[in-house]
Parts: sequence; C-alpha cells; structure tokens
Amino acid sequence: MIHDIFSKFRRRHDHVEGSGIGLFLTKKIITNAGGEIEVESEMGKGSVFKVYFK
Repeated sequence: MIHDIFSKFRRRHDHVEGSGIGLFLTKKIITNAGGEIEVESEMGKGSVFKVYFK
C-alpha cells in the first residue's frame, strides 16, 4: 500500500541510503500544522506529492 511510505522507518528501496524517517516527519509536521499530504504514484513514471495547508 502506498500510504505505508509515511510510516516511521518504512523504506521502499534498499539500494539508496536513508533511515526511512523523512516522509514520516514531513507528514507529521504538515498534519500538526492542520494540513494534509497526498501522493500519487505510477510505476516507472514517478510520484506526485500534493501538500495542502489551511
């Protein structure tokens, strides 16, 4: 499921460095500010992140 990418320590790729905390913190900051974040992804084409603020 694509929303798993916002889980703490969740990583989609093992061939790149990272701890898997970046998108978790991003979502936490946005939702704590009253906003929302969405992601649309298509295999082989990429992803679009939409961020909404009040």
